[in-house]
Amino acid sequence: MLYSPERRTLHIVFRGSRGTYLYFDVSAEEWREFRAAASKGTYLNSVFKARHPRYERVLRLPTALRASLSASREPRDSPDENVWGFHES
Repeated sequence: MLYSPERRTLHIVFRGSRGTYLYFDVSAEEWREFRAAASKGTYLNSVFKARHPRYERVLRLPTALRASLSASREPRDSPDENVWGFHES
């Protein structure tokens, strides 16, 4: 995930073939709430998506996010919050 406070945008790259999405008008407070949620998936589906009807699926990742994903492709033993790679631009 990559949050830009200047643009108030949030890029989320989903695992598998679910794609990459760009959410608009995301406040810094909403970003903090999302990061602090005990379950990111539950928060995304029940709270965050309800607040943000403006989003689009994107084909090209921002350079910073693309670089961080390439650097973090180490295998993981189990799914946990570490798979949510948080980045702020």
